[in-house]
Amino acid sequence: MTGSARLRELGEFFRHRRGELTPAQVGLPGHRVAHQYFGSKRVTHSTVGELTLDWDTFRYAGAPEQQLVLWSAEPGTPDAERLADPARGTVRSP
Repeated sequence: MTGSARLRELGEFFRHRRGELTPAQVGLPGHRVAHQYFGSKRVTHSTVGELTLDWDTFRYAGAPEQQLVLWSAEPGTPDAERLADPARGTVRSP
């Protein structure tokens, strides 16, 4: 499995289980995670065009200027296919 495939798998795991996992269960100190924000956004990618992506933001309370942002597309959707195209080297015009 390539690094990008592992990263996609990790992102999908967190996206599907974000409501049931605690920080301690994913290796983070529970008392130091300040907030989790998530939602969906329509973005325009320069190569593949319009995409609707889910996003999750995790901020570290000890350094609030640092954050981890995960972007993902719903598996099996046209957005997921278009998002995967650049990684496969098969970009289609939007």
